[in-house]
Amino acid sequence: MERRTFILSLLAVPAAVALKSEAKAAPVLGSLPQPAPVPVQEAAVTLPDGTPVDYAQYRHRRRRRRRTVCTWRRNRYGRRVRVCRTVWY
Repeated sequence: MERRTFILSLLAVPAAVALKSEAKAAPVLGSLPQPAPVPVQEAAVTLPDGTPVDYAQYRHRRRRRRRTVCTWRRNRYGRRVRVCRTVWY
């Protein structure tokens, strides 16, 4: 059995069972309990200077420091070459 058809059959069987059971026992909309109303939150609290509290905290993210480190190496022909790399710390 292919992987796609296997996964499709795993997903299709529960969906078919749910549709079949839903068709038999469809609830009437009037008999459903009404959800409790969500309380409306008050206006955002502000600081004395009028700054909203949600935006009062600010964090500056500094970039990582980097440094270039150079060394002298010999290439495959025996000549000295300068090799540089960037080191993050």
